[in-house]
Amino acid sequence: MKEEVTFLKSGGLSILASKCLLLRVRILVAASTQAVVSSCSLLRDYCMSYVDGFLLCVPEARLPEYVKIAKKAGKIWMEHGALGYYECQGDDLEIEGLQSFNKVAKPKAGEVVMFSFIIHKSRKHRDQVNKKVMADPRIMEGMDPNNMPFDMKRMAMGGFKALVEYQLQKK
Repeated sequence: MKEEVTFLKSGGLSILASKCLLLRVRILVAASTQAVVSSCSLLRDYCMSYVDGFLLCVPEARLPEYVKIAKKAGKIWMEHGALGYYECQGDDLEIEGLQSFNKVAKPKAGEVVMFSFIIHKSRKHRDQVNKKVMADPRIMEGMDPNNMPFDMKRMAMGGFKALVEYQLQKK
């Protein structure tokens, strides 16, 4: 424990990264026991995020309406525990020699491609946050499900376990 405190005080790593590293060391030390299975599960849940990702097309004429909805939704997701909420408009989507987002999303004339994602602590945390968001009456206020600013049938969505994760630490 004394070595852990000294390591944490030495700087260089965030507290979370330090805890993850120390947990990895403990897993290696416990490698000869059944504790490895539960420690690995704990490590994955404790150190790596879970991300919900979305790919959709929005008509340019309805982009202000989409942004208004997204800003409201983002605030609600954050209030209920999401770690991050991002709505990103496609900008550089045709990369030579690679499958393009335009080819995958298939925007119609006058549409922009959006890539959105919400960051959570874990899948379990994501499920808890989403349950709260869906129960929050504000999420649907002012929205007509039959007149959304994008075609929900063309939206792709999925949950992703982070396998590698780096974040710049704010000073």
